[in-house]
Amino acid sequence: MKKEITLGQPRQQPHWSYSSINTFLSICSLQWAFRYVYGHDPCHTPAALVLGGAFHQALTFAFRKRMDTESTDVSTVTGLFSELLIQSCQVSDPEVKYPEGEDIDSLRVLGVRMLDAFIAGTDPDEKILGVAVPFSVPLVDQAGNELSKPLIGEYDLIAEADHGVTVVDWKTSARRWAEQKVHQELQPTAYLYAWGQRGNNQPARFRYDIVTKAKTPVVQQLETIRHQEHFTRFVEKVKQVERVCRAEAFIPNDQSWACGDCPYGLSCQSWHRERSRSLYHFKLAA
Repeated sequence: MKKEITLGQPRQQPHWSYSSINTFLSICSLQWAFRYVYGHDPCHTPAALVLGGAFHQALTFAFRKRMDTESTDVSTVTGLFSELLIQSCQVSDPEVKYPEGEDIDSLRVLGVRMLDAFIAGTDPDEKILGVAVPFSVPLVDQAGNELSKPLIGEYDLIAEADHGVTVVDWKTSARRWAEQKVHQELQPTAYLYAWGQRGNNQPARFRYDIVTKAKTPVVQQLETIRHQEHFTRFVEKVKQVERVCRAEAFIPNDQSWACGDCPYGLSCQSWHRERSRSLYHFKLAA
């Protein structure tokens, strides 16, 4: 495997990421603009965001230990998670917004249950090639033209399987996924596109390792593949998103599932009265 980069420098430069593209296409283009173009301050930090961050950090620790064949018990992992979660909630700016009837303690208990289930539900003998592996690759269209901003991201896990390499992403979810959902998601396309652009001769599959946020968490492993047509379509989508951005054609999606917990809800409410042009800042948008 080629020498890895770190994402510190790429994140400081204009770039695209899967989460950014997905926010624009699937959640709300105006939410994307408030964050990346207009630079509005969010009014709160969603509890799911801090839960997911601490969850991923704890799993990164656990799987790096596993990759290095160092033993570590689950209680050490859940203890680390609890420390990270509490710290994140205490220093979060803006403050964390919890769902009704929940607080930091209930969030911690939920996360510990999820980690217990997740670790028990994964193969301890799976060969791990990398953990938290960053990438930064150019977006190149079918005519060979390179887009102005690269695609950056991080593979949660790279594993070796009988068929070859599998790129793995860890997900927390409110409910079980339908098996068909994995074949429709944008993330496998973006991440497998990046895999090929990094000069890897060996093709890879993509797998979601998912744990539900339930009293009794359920773990799923859903796998998918992508082909060149998917990659060509993906880059063309990003090209069109860039055209929309340059026209400042951001439209609120008032029916998005994310509206109820949107950190930019107050900005959205006054958007139609206070709309301002900020194309000067687009070149700085991540």
